[in-house]
Amino acid sequence: MSFVNLSLLLGGVLISAPIILHLAMRQRPKTMVFPAVQFLRQRRESNSTRLRLRHWLLLFLRCLAIAAVVVALARPRVASARVGDWVTLGGLSAVTLALAGVAVFAAATRRSKAIVYGFAGGAAAAALAGIVLLASALGASSGVAIGDRQAPGAAVLVFDTAPRMQYRNNNQTRLEAARDTALWLLRQFPFDSQVAVLEARPQPPVFSLDLAAAKKAIERLAPTGVPRPLTEVLIDAIELAKTSELKRREVFVFTDLSQAAWPADDVAAVRRALSEAEDVAMYVIDVGAEQPMNVGLGPLSLGGQTLTKNSPLQVDADVFSLGMSGERTVELLLEESDASRPTIRDGQLLLPTAHPRGREIVTVAPGEATRVSFQIQGLELGVHHGVVRLTGQDGLPADDERHFTIDVRQAWPVLVVEPRGGTARFLVEAIAPYELRQTGQASFECHTIEPADLLNQELTNFAAVCLLDPGPLTPDVWQRLHEYCTAGGSLGVFLGHNADPPSSFHDEAAQAVLPGRLERQWRTASRDVFLAPSSYDHPALVEFRSLSTSVPWSSFPVFRYWQIAPLDADARVLIPFNQANPAVIEQPIGKGRVVTFATPISDPARPAGRQTWNELPTGENAGRTSC
Repeated sequence: MSFVNLSLLLGGVLISAPIILHLAMRQRPKTMVFPAVQFLRQRRESNSTRLRLRHWLLLFLRCLAIAAVVVALARPRVASARVGDWVTLGGLSAVTLALAGVAVFAAATRRSKAIVYGFAGGAAAAALAGIVLLASALGASSGVAIGDRQAPGAAVLVFDTAPRMQYRNNNQTRLEAARDTALWLLRQFPFDSQVAVLEARPQPPVFSLDLAAAKKAIERLAPTGVPRPLTEVLIDAIELAKTSELKRREVFVFTDLSQAAWPADDVAAVRRALSEAEDVAMYVIDVGAEQPMNVGLGPLSLGGQTLTKNSPLQVDADVFSLGMSGERTVELLLEESDASRPTIRDGQLLLPTAHPRGREIVTVAPGEATRVSFQIQGLELGVHHGVVRLTGQDGLPADDERHFTIDVRQAWPVLVVEPRGGTARFLVEAIAPYELRQTGQASFECHTIEPADLLNQELTNFAAVCLLDPGPLTPDVWQRLHEYCTAGGSLGVFLGHNADPPSSFHDEAAQAVLPGRLERQWRTASRDVFLAPSSYDHPALVEFRSLSTSVPWSSFPVFRYWQIAPLDADARVLIPFNQANPAVIEQPIGKGRVVTFATPISDPARPAGRQTWNELPTGENAGRTSC
């Protein structure tokens, strides 16, 4: 047991007041000489014993009344798990008082000593049992009772509203179970408590106006399609609880304790935030199912979100099982083009008609994942919406469907400026292989021109322009390239031996396009310089992410490259050399961007009269790696 106002127990000293009054107001007998008092003496002794018993009983009741008032003002609290102990303690106290009262009465009325000692011994035994139980209850009830009605405090209720909380068990979803538990807990709070309701949906962390507003917020809870990380919401909840001026501050978390919601790094951040708020207590309320059973679809893997006409659409997905086994059917559907849909009619969402384009039957086993693949040919130009669906029913419908969108368009036109003494074949074959060009499946349509034709070329007709080992360009050409990028175009510059003299790339027009000055050429006769990507988060490198540990970059040595320094403030190094110098640099210009390579990809294996700058396009397995 503990007390909200422990200091008020000092008022127990007021028990001394009735004792003092009792002693002060006690009547003392007067000595009087009266004849023939033989019969009156017996009556007087009987009345004196009865009055003495009544006085002691009155004294006890007065002291008990004052003690009850003092304890009530101190507002005792009892943890729900110890209620039975305190009820038993109350019963033992009543038995002790009853036995003691009978023993006192027997002694006052001059009953036999056996009766007096018997009742006195029973009272002592009951009192000893009560003392032992009291010590146990006081030692176990020192903690704070959850949902105390008497102690107002600040409570932040955090709800995991991820789609998996729609898992249904015993005809109730996990979110519904969390909602019911929270509403019960809300009824335990005093009316003057501060309560906030936070969920995975983005929202400002603030306390509700009152308990009624918090109740409405709980009743309106719904699953969130793109939830915030639960650990991030918890940190906001801890910070909000710290702002309260109330002494009691608590955070209640309602979750199914799914492993996906508690990544190790994020949990460590929550622990740090909780340790910094020593006066904030956190309670995790598990509303998950003990033995969940579910079959669902993992994230889709698309061959590309942008396809060219005649290219096949490859869609892969993993079917995973949790506690279930057997055969399940997976189908792929594509929506037909309908300008009038989606729309809402009579409160119903009407989607375009979807037609099945593939179906597979897979066998699932508990704890395992099975890959299913679909390939679709002959997609028309335009945007297509589709869904991969797992037929049948289980506890969690949210993961039985995965939607996707693809854009089918004509091949991207690319202007390639062929270098003097080099070849554009390596770049063309890398981005538009001959086999794909013959079948109309190439993603890019390359147009090759000479450097002299660049000034008269309409650049806006192309999605990208590639300068392969360019020589000195006139300010007018650099100005046109700058305007092209500013309007949203993409430019690739591959610097090589033609960039001579380097001072010709230092004028104002060239520096408006390039990410920095060409400082000098780095040369090495060994094969110890090569590309060394350190991050694969850029869209140009994301395809290498799954191959990051298997690409043999050291098999494609670089013998010469330009050192570009200093770099502009907005330039970003996409790929460095293993010597840490920049190899590929990206710089935004207006709505477009420029990607500069410090070494070319147009040198043949044995150029006439000079050494090749690298073996990027000609090294062993270069074609397979570039694709």
